[in-house]
Amino acid sequence: MKKEENKRRKGIFSRIIVWYCIGMITGLSVWAFGILQSTGYDASGILGVSAGVFGGELLLLCVKRILAKDRGNSEEEGTEGKEE
Repeated sequence: MKKEENKRRKGIFSRIIVWYCIGMITGLSVWAFGILQSTGYDASGILGVSAGVFGGELLLLCVKRILAKDRGNSEEEGTEGKEE
């Protein structure tokens, strides 16, 4: 029962970060489009920086997930060779 709960809770932080980054990029894009419509000024600099920051965060999270060791397998492998 606890293993099922741990599997469900394992990626909650990652999911929150992904949705936050996507939401911020979307919100800033809508905001920049509103500036363009109301004033005629181009906000591409703000969009480039925000996409770089939040996109970089998503990229680092992706690399972390790819390079992370599966902790469940290492615990199981350590107990197989032991006899009680």
